[in-house]
Amino acid sequence: MRIRRPRRKMNLYASAPASFRSVGPALASRPALALTPYSKRFTRGVGADSEAVEMPDRVAENLVLYIRQNNGTLSQKRRQGEFHVLHDDEVKLIEGIVNDVFEGF
Repeated sequence: MRIRRPRRKMNLYASAPASFRSVGPALASRPALALTPYSKRFTRGVGADSEAVEMPDRVAENLVLYIRQNNGTLSQKRRQGEFHVLHDDEVKLIEGIVNDVFEGF
């Protein structure tokens, strides 16, 4: 019968400062990545939706994604499902906002 000894975990704390010293200058020399045109429009759409109808950010993000996936309208399944609390006029307003923000994209 073989006796198993517990495995020792590697201690990476000692090597971390050296890693950051070598990577730090490379990261500092790169400019911050600019937002892509899609992410700019997406952020504007989520913000406009949240202003038009009060809802949490994550729900607004999902709403914009679902409208975009369904060619500018919210599907009946989604309306009756997770967005059942929205009235038809609110859905039309949000669809209009999303379509305006993503027009020509």
